[in-house]
Amino acid sequence: MSNLLLIPENLNAMSGAAATAGTAASSSMSASNMLTESPSEFWRSLTNAPGYTYAYFSAPGGAYTIEAAAIVGHNLYRGDQYRLFTDSATFLSGYTGYNPTSTIAGITTNTTATYADVDNGETTPGATFAAPTNSNLVWTLGVGFDTPAIAPITGADRQAFWVYVKAGSSATAYCWIECWLYESGVAKVNLGKRYIKSSTGQWLFFTWNASSLGTASGANVECYLSMTKLNVSTYVQVGSVVWAEDHTSRTNDSGWLTFDPFVGSGITFQPEVEGQGNAILYQFPAAIIPGTVHIQLRSCRAPLDYNGNTERLPAQPGYVQIGCAILGETWTPACDRNFGQLVSTKDYSSKSRTYGGQRFGSRRFVQRILSLPLDFLTPAEAHTLFDRLLWRHGILKPILVSILPGDATEEKHTTFLASLKNPENAMVATTTRGKSRGMTLEFEEEL
Repeated sequence: MSNLLLIPENLNAMSGAAATAGTAASSSMSASNMLTESPSEFWRSLTNAPGYTYAYFSAPGGAYTIEAAAIVGHNLYRGDQYRLFTDSATFLSGYTGYNPTSTIAGITTNTTATYADVDNGETTPGATFAAPTNSNLVWTLGVGFDTPAIAPITGADRQAFWVYVKAGSSATAYCWIECWLYESGVAKVNLGKRYIKSSTGQWLFFTWNASSLGTASGANVECYLSMTKLNVSTYVQVGSVVWAEDHTSRTNDSGWLTFDPFVGSGITFQPEVEGQGNAILYQFPAAIIPGTVHIQLRSCRAPLDYNGNTERLPAQPGYVQIGCAILGETWTPACDRNFGQLVSTKDYSSKSRTYGGQRFGSRRFVQRILSLPLDFLTPAEAHTLFDRLLWRHGILKPILVSILPGDATEEKHTTFLASLKNPENAMVATTTRGKSRGMTLEFEEEL
């Protein structure tokens, strides 16, 4: 198997393809922007609440064969999650958001708030806020939910508590909230701790597996929250708690996957701002013929493993975003690309110096470049590239290119949406028996 993968035909860019999203921040950020193959034209959700952050793609004129999917120009941060699956439904089936219906007195301390203060749901999460009685002490809140209409499905991260919170913060220290799954007053699983950056309100999610429950129906599910404080005026308030219940098995389900960008070796401080052009490639285990392909996103930009000594929380935009969604068959040659240049950059910044030696210029974007020296192609492989990339598409057609797909380190910078860099590209004859054609192609990143 070659270490090169292409998606030369993006079926989402064909006439007749359609994209629909749960919400859009505005008409200029609609779901149809994900079909344009230009990451600068993007879909943006209205909020990052679970019922708002999904999209699905319908076949152009009927079912079609795909082997891989990719999302380009997303705004996911380390620790955020994504999921792909196929379904005949043209909406997010199998999901129900449940608001709390009871207060668990035994695990609620230092507050007079009840479930009624945090049952605001996803639409108006900050309508009321629960707060501590003594703001200089830690406080806790336990809430319970009705038995769901359909039992929750088991599986890693399938279930999630979403909590809308706010807290004052400083530049270097943040309040935090810890979440537990309880059942009938008994602690089941510690779901972790997330730090809070927003002083006006932000959504955080805590995932869990329904296999942790003693009752498969989901009866007596409870959420326990413990809120810290920095000082008497800097403490956590809770505006909404929602159980995002998943109760349906999916076809061709990737499961919930965690976005894990490359952060470097030997550098402990985490990058605060993501680079441009981030791409996620997912290969289905086998070729599929779906009716619709769904993408779900979970984003709160507050990693569970946050360490204040090596990281600062990034800005909380309150939405998810995708520039391009790509679906299609994959193409890979039988032999690996040859040795030589792998990935490089082209910096469009201007830089100069005055006669006195002072530097000046304009900082602009940095573009990644992939080089593909393909010296061991069969005639059929070479003519496939010549026909589908050089002749039919030319230099303005973006395609998904991936070198070393699946490599935990190298895929991060060798997988992105790109177009041919050079207007002149040649197929050459070689002396290798059976692999008698060669090409050297360069691709530049689309931003």
